[in-house]
Amino acid sequence: MSTLVEALLRHLPADAVRCAQPVAAIEADTAAYRIRLHTGERLTAAAIILALPAFQAAALLRGLDPALAAVLDAIPYASSVNINCAYRTAPDLPPGHGFLAVGAAPLLACTFAHQKFPGRAPAGAALLRLFYSDATCEWSDERLREQARRDRAGCCAFAGARDGFEHRRCPRAL
Repeated sequence: MSTLVEALLRHLPADAVRCAQPVAAIEADTAAYRIRLHTGERLTAAAIILALPAFQAAALLRGLDPALAAVLDAIPYASSVNINCAYRTAPDLPPGHGFLAVGAAPLLACTFAHQKFPGRAPAGAALLRLFYSDATCEWSDERLREQARRDRAGCCAFAGARDGFEHRRCPRAL
């Protein structure tokens, strides 16, 4: 997701880009945009690029361009839960990068991150990433752990104990 931002950083003057500085408000007149950061700092610019989710851009642009804000607000988002299971010794997995879990709701997919991205796990180790539907966002941590255990056993034919477990709820991330 950072590819676009990194390309902008390479092609724009260093003083023209502000990363990780949340914007509180944007106003405009015929000459320039006036930007107020959450820190209170105020900036003036001839043009702006917003690299943020559509619903956040809509909130900032509502006073400038209500029609554009409405289009951005209409873009649907879904939430998910991502679960990382780490293994010091890789389980016997099929070749490839993972699978889509069609018909296995709430599991949507599983990636074998150690086979997909070099360096995501030490040699001989494994990192499985399970992706769950938004229906699981309200589940307890224990229920998520148990679901991941069942899904690893059912989909990967592997129920061995994992050495590490981390989960993250991702509201409106997809």
